Amino acid sequence: MAWFGDRERRLDAPAKTFLSAAAVGAGVDDDRYAPDLARRLTDYLETGADAHVLAELAQTRPPTALATRTGPAHDARRSMYAQLDAVPADWGVRWATILDAYPRHPTPTLAPIADAEWAESLVHDIGQCFAYAAVVDREPVPVQLATLDAIVVAGGGRPGELLEAAFSHHPGRRYAVVFHGARSVLCALSDYPDVVARYAPTLVPLAASATRDARDTVLKMLDALPDAALAPFAPAITAFLVADNAKLAVATEPLAARCRRSDLVRQLRTIAADGSPAQQLRALRALWRFAPETPDRAWAIGFAATATSAAARALAREWGDPVDENPSAPMQSNPITTGGALPPTDPDQLDEALRGLQKALNAHITAVTDEWRRSSAPRLRADAASTRFFDDKAFSTLTKALRAARTAPPGRTKAVVPLPRWNVSADDAFADFAASPAVEVPELLTALGFFGDLVNSYQPTLTSGAVGAVNALYRATGRPTLAELADRLTAAGHDGAALVFDAYRRNWQPLGRTWADADVAGFVAANLDAVVGQLGTGDLYSADPTAPFAAIATLPSVPDHVADPLYRIALGTSSRLRTEAQDALARDSRRRSRILAALTDPTLETRAIAAAWLARISTPDIADDDVAALDAAYRAERSDKVRQGQLDALAELGRTPDYYLNRQTLAAAVRKGARRGPATVLAWLNWDALPELYWLDDAEPVDIDTVQWLLSDAAKAKSPQPSVATRYYWSLFTPASAQRFGDALLDFWMSATAIKAKGVLAVCATTCRVHAAPLAEDYIRTYYGLRAAECKALLAMLAQVDDPSAAQVLLSIGKRFRTKGIQLEAVEQTQALAARMGWSAAELADRTVPDAGFTDAALTLDFGSRAFTARLTPDASVAIFDDAGNRLKNLPAPRVSDDSDAAAQAKRELAAARKAVKSIVKHQTERLYDAMCTARIWSLDDWRHYVAGHPIVGLLAARLVWMTDAEHPITFRPLDDGSLTDAADAEITLSAGTRIRLAHTTLTPLDDWPAHFTDYDVTPLFGQFAPAYAATDPGARSIDDYTGAMIDMFTLRSAATKRGYTKGDTLDGGIYLSFDKHFPTLGITASIGFSGTEQPVEDLPVALTSITFTADVRLALRDVPAPLLAETVADAAGIAERGSGFEPDWRKEVRFA
Repeated sequence: MAWFGDRERRLDAPAKTFLSAAAVGAGVDDDRYAPDLARRLTDYLETGADAHVLAELAQTRPPTALATRTGPAHDARRSMYAQLDAVPADWGVRWATILDAYPRHPTPTLAPIADAEWAESLVHDIGQCFAYAAVVDREPVPVQLATLDAIVVAGGGRPGELLEAAFSHHPGRRYAVVFHGARSVLCALSDYPDVVARYAPTLVPLAASATRDARDTVLKMLDALPDAALAPFAPAITAFLVADNAKLAVATEPLAARCRRSDLVRQLRTIAADGSPAQQLRALRALWRFAPETPDRAWAIGFAATATSAAARALAREWGDPVDENPSAPMQSNPITTGGALPPTDPDQLDEALRGLQKALNAHITAVTDEWRRSSAPRLRADAASTRFFDDKAFSTLTKALRAARTAPPGRTKAVVPLPRWNVSADDAFADFAASPAVEVPELLTALGFFGDLVNSYQPTLTSGAVGAVNALYRATGRPTLAELADRLTAAGHDGAALVFDAYRRNWQPLGRTWADADVAGFVAANLDAVVGQLGTGDLYSADPTAPFAAIATLPSVPDHVADPLYRIALGTSSRLRTEAQDALARDSRRRSRILAALTDPTLETRAIAAAWLARISTPDIADDDVAALDAAYRAERSDKVRQGQLDALAELGRTPDYYLNRQTLAAAVRKGARRGPATVLAWLNWDALPELYWLDDAEPVDIDTVQWLLSDAAKAKSPQPSVATRYYWSLFTPASAQRFGDALLDFWMSATAIKAKGVLAVCATTCRVHAAPLAEDYIRTYYGLRAAECKALLAMLAQVDDPSAAQVLLSIGKRFRTKGIQLEAVEQTQALAARMGWSAAELADRTVPDAGFTDAALTLDFGSRAFTARLTPDASVAIFDDAGNRLKNLPAPRVSDDSDAAAQAKRELAAARKAVKSIVKHQTERLYDAMCTARIWSLDDWRHYVAGHPIVGLLAARLVWMTDAEHPITFRPLDDGSLTDAADAEITLSAGTRIRLAHTTLTPLDDWPAHFTDYDVTPLFGQFAPAYAATDPGARSIDDYTGAMIDMFTLRSAATKRGYTKGDTLDGGIYLSFDKHFPTLGITASIGFSGTEQPVEDLPVALTSITFTADVRLALRDVPAPLLAETVADAAGIAERGSGFEPDWRKEVRFA
């Protein structure tokens, strides 16, 4: 660097290193930039001269080198940061402004420091160069926090301002409470505890006053401190510990346990004495838990016994006369299973398993490297050339390692044949290998390590292939336990417990979540503190927040120190975690007494939740004491909201609402609420346009104050599911007027899209009948992409509507819908409805098919002086006949002698019936097709009553072939007269106990049936004659017969949609790669893959790819029901026929390959 000149001689070594690396570190040292830019940047860095260089950088497209974690620029900045402590602070300021000058820099998460963002840019870049360079073996950061503090001061900031920004929340930052990024880098610096102690007088008030959103981040900032440094923050930690937010309180527990006991006890005593009743109760429980010493517990009992709060006095009774404290016996991790525990593996079976693995992995390597060779990226083509195959030499090496795996001491296996990780075919290969009888944990882990597929290189987590393979091994053998797996991973040089628990918590393909409790509990007991520390944590994408609760639920009893955190969440406001925590406490002997105590808790929500929980655990064995306790709580309660929850619970326990409610209690509630007027969220509602309501007992009109109070009360509840009180009060009105009112209210709500008043849908759920389902379905299918929240609220309402059409809409949307969130909501509501009725989902589908008014296969349409009859035809259409039996095209115009009102009503009934029949035929055709594909079986009685005997479904059933579920099945078809016939027109008689299913050619020969349908002039409802698919490899997990079939995107979408498929999951960049058909009964999704398209969709050429079937994992073809396999292949064949034919080099013809 000639331009560095004479000053090189007057600078010390750190300064020389820092300045000489600056241009390279900034990425401006090559010929893309002005020749003197590097020199001017270095001059500015040293002296501050020529600040115009910053504007020049701001106009320059940011070099990719600044965003990468390798390369010359990355290495140069590492060398600069290694000298940052030794160079002047103003150099650090100017270097930070250089980083911040580029147009693209990280999204700020901290409040502006020194009124700018350059300080955070500097911290983030330091993290890029060190803290995140390698997560598995993270390097120490060679920068002192004191240095960064001095740089902030040199740049015009206050001493300690950097830490203040990390400990606080700036409302202008969308991601201001994110812990990752700058905050985590600061915590990783070696002098972080010393600098925090220096600025404790400023940081302690910030921590104590942290907003609700920022408290989790403050906890993580404090968690990075050593125990001794926590003392100044004891007030804040204690405040978090007794906060009304249960998730925050539980997350604080591990930090509180690290505090000095005397500091914690002092703060808890102060809160118990001076706090609100709710805080007092939580402080006393925390004191009991964290201070096991006799004097502290004696103080807690004495204080609680004299407290004014009934809940606190109940604590004194609980502690003075304790129930079985349910201690947990120590549970130890199981020892490693080695030589003596496992017999030697069978060499022939092992060789066979390895040969299968070799074939599958080499096919995977070939597919990936072929794709790389076609790439325009030189790096990928180079990787393709250097990738090693699983050749015979490697086979021999691995064979020796596997034969010794059960006797050799465990160790970390070096990757000999690293696999390219570009698709999941390798995962499938390891799952098949794990299912071999020759394979146990030692062989499996050795093989995974041999191919570098055990632990991810970028972070210390098990690979998806390893998790899938261990799960497959457990399915095949019932081994290992989680403890055994963790021990063996630890012996191999990994953090086994961390690896296993991370995999157990995953949202997608978790480890061990379906294993027997006994095979999980040992690991949980040995790592209980780590499990408890994760209660209430997790996110949408990686860690499942319910996993820690599921882990604790495997224990035979709940340990003392775990119970209180669980009860905090079980009685907390997070509905999802609340249920999980309650389930985890199912074996706790203290459960009933804790719930009864919570009935008098100072917090409204806690009392309501306790009532619902008590009802949940008391049924079906209802205890009189529980009813009495709830009754007493109800009579003492002052909150209307809590009383409604208590009424729901009492109803669950058999106490009917009329025991407490009547018209007089409603009038009293109306008088009490009349002063407030209608709820503001009902401003959209035109009260004058609502139909009149009439009292059931005297047929008098209902006054407007009562109507407004009822709707306001429902709106405030914010739930589309009616409470017991709502159902009772609306039962006080005549059914006809209530139904008219509910129908109109539903119309108004949907027109207003009043999601903030979704609670009024509870009134619709109570009062609506047949009108609700088609109206809600039309709305959902129209606005699914714009008003998802409204659509989900309508689904929740439909689950409560007392009409079979509502259940059918839920079932239909739950089977197939365009958006996954709405489909899953429909599935959840369907499952809840079936559970309430005591049916399976399949039974619900059978027993809730509407008849559209055709109870006796006919519908009378009255014109007053004459009548017409609507009848169902064999093809399930609606035909009209007059008195003489003549078929009419439509209803005639009314005569003078006819009743015009009756005629108009008849026409409305006919239109509604035709619309309903059309909808029923569509839904039931889909349902019967799914039943064929999934091998649904009916008992003879259910089939006769709910299928053949239904006025509409029976007509559809007559257009299908049925078979008995037996070793030698009989095929038949129902006829119009109720008899059964075979293909040769012989009558079939079925004996009691016969089981029936839909026939398919994959199950029994159906050669004579097409001619039978032709003879009878019957059009089959759908095809049952697709030939069986003969898989060349039943263990394969995909079908590639149609890979390369070219088709235009719009044609593909149309053909797939017509066959009942919906677009697959949307990936990064708005791309999707498949059309899917879901079969909820089996939990299987059939997918027809294609090369992909981005959204919005353009009509470009695409190519079909693999056909796959997925449950929790991709299924082997042998595990897919034969009819489903055949029908899906037939669908793919039909779609391929719509295209232009096969193209061997299809990747060159499509946008995404």
